[in-house]
Amino acid sequence: NDPKAMEVIKSHTRGTTKLCVDCISTDSSAAFCAGVLAPGAIYSGIGISHCPRDDVKTEQTIGYSFLGEPWEQMGRDFPASREDFEYSVAFAELVEKMLGQGRITPHPVSLRKGGLAAIPEALGDLKAQKVSGEKIVVQVK
Repeated sequence: NDPKAMEVIKSHTRGTTKLCVDCISTDSSAAFCAGVLAPGAIYSGIGISHCPRDDVKTEQTIGYSFLGEPWEQMGRDFPASREDFEYSVAFAELVEKMLGQGRITPHPVSLRKGGLAAIPEALGDLKAQKVSGEKIVVQVK
């Protein structure tokens, strides 16, 4: 929610970002991604969103395909994708390396106690937009 986030990203990357995986995949997140991508980049959404720029290629990937196994969703069968599986392995290795180097950091954790009973409140906080830039973790014992 930092209004300068786009400028900061472009400054750090010197405007050379060539790949973006949009894990939110809404029109506004796609527009944000479009604002930081270099010409000729690839925008990959996990939903049906599209990058609003003609000079950026849009791809969609559904997370299930990363498992390399077939799946069924809403009455439709999807085949296994060896290419998506191999990509996910390479991506995981890259992210692990970048985390170890401190080049990227995960969102801070907002730990909620109370077990399963705490989930409705956590979801309510999400719905009321009381949570931003945090990963909610509900501790279940």
